[in-house]
Amino acid sequence: MAVKIYLPFCLFVFLLAGCALIPGYERIAPLVELGDSRSGIDNRMKEEEQLFLKLEKDARDNRLKKGASKSKIIFRYGEPILAKPVTGREGVKEFLLYRHPFRYFSSSMIYLYFDHRERLVSWEVIPPA
Repeated sequence: MAVKIYLPFCLFVFLLAGCALIPGYERIAPLVELGDSRSGIDNRMKEEEQLFLKLEKDARDNRLKKGASKSKIIFRYGEPILAKPVTGREGVKEFLLYRHPFRYFSSSMIYLYFDHRERLVSWEVIPPA
């Protein structure tokens, strides 16, 4: 019985080790890694797009909650493309700007405004020009 389990395991290890011994494998390995990282990048881009589209829908449908913390907003919708202090606007200390991750110039801009306690006080959605 032990031979039946041992033989396939040895065969598997032999085949797996053989892949590393292929002539020129060291030149192919970076391409394999690049392919793996590319799929990771693609997945991350899809995730960022979904987060932006969710924020855009929530902002348009007035589903954002005034008083929500900045950290909760970032956790829910991802990192903004810009965070900047605001001067000359009563009750507003900072804004966050969100845009579509790869349709940068043809997407809406979403501004989220926060007070000195880092709580959401207002937002605006500016359609693409």
